[in-house]
Amino acid sequence: MFGILKLMYPAPISEPISSRDSNAYLLETLRFSGLNLRNDFGVGLKIWRVLSFTYNMLILPVSFPVNYTIHLAEFPPDLLLQSLQLCLNTWCFSLKFFTLVIYMPRLELANKHFDQMDEFCVKSEEKRKVRDMVAAITRLYLIFVVVYVLYATSTLLDGLLHERVPFNTYYPLVNWRVDRTQLYVQSFLEYFTIGYAIVVATATDSYPVIYVAALRTHILLLKDRIVHLGEANNESSSDPDSMLRSLVDCIKAHRTMLKSVHPVWHHHLRDGRPSADVSALLLLQRHRGRLQRGGRRIVPLRVVDAGPAVPADGPPVSAEAPTADDVHGDEYIQH
Repeated sequence: MFGILKLMYPAPISEPISSRDSNAYLLETLRFSGLNLRNDFGVGLKIWRVLSFTYNMLILPVSFPVNYTIHLAEFPPDLLLQSLQLCLNTWCFSLKFFTLVIYMPRLELANKHFDQMDEFCVKSEEKRKVRDMVAAITRLYLIFVVVYVLYATSTLLDGLLHERVPFNTYYPLVNWRVDRTQLYVQSFLEYFTIGYAIVVATATDSYPVIYVAALRTHILLLKDRIVHLGEANNESSSDPDSMLRSLVDCIKAHRTMLKSVHPVWHHHLRDGRPSADVSALLLLQRHRGRLQRGGRRIVPLRVVDAGPAVPADGPPVSAEAPTADDVHGDEYIQH
């Protein structure tokens, strides 16, 4: 509708949309801040990256303490308290930006996992929900941007109204206390420089919410697939082979979700790998009755303390048992 803002609205099924589009605007903001997400920076963008990183992680957090050192005696109590709050916010922003720079490759890794999850969304209803999710998350991020920009603008107007600078940082060649001209010069310098950092902060503050919201949608889609697997209104319920493939797809989708949260859910890892084998076996056991009615027989399995799967009539399965990545009908199903 508005070109660049088209992701705000759910796209039709005929238009290709993927889950990674939900963070497209966020990644463009990070690219604007100097993060080379596509490995396509030329000389000009590399120079901009050096300037952006230097300002966000060095000049901005240092400017407040320098200003306190030089002009502390000229700070009234209310302005000093306001400035200390801004100083703390800039330090936190610099730390978050630095962390994001270090772990930047994981953003693309998360999007690759979203691409894999999209492959399991084959029904029109699932594709529609993905498009609704992309539009909702895009609007959420734009709300972040509007709120943050309004904060910067209102702070500028409030400062000009009370004849003081909006953020009270230090600029070597400008002193707003001298005359009105320097007040206006420093006010607009702060508005554009700190306003730039505020726009970048929309990405550093919102990216956890955006990625988790997209993941939540896929978790709900997987839950619906499992709940409705083998039901009478399911077109594959009468075909055991088709139902088996659907069940295996659910297991693989769950495995992909576990991989996507690998950096966060360390306590779910054993020996460096997610315990998705148990989840796969639990899913197979849950639907064993439906597969048996279709002419399949599942080897009886039980799970002890979330450890290795144990056949009901034999010793525990060895550590080399197939994982969810290797699930095929013949590993767990006997004809």
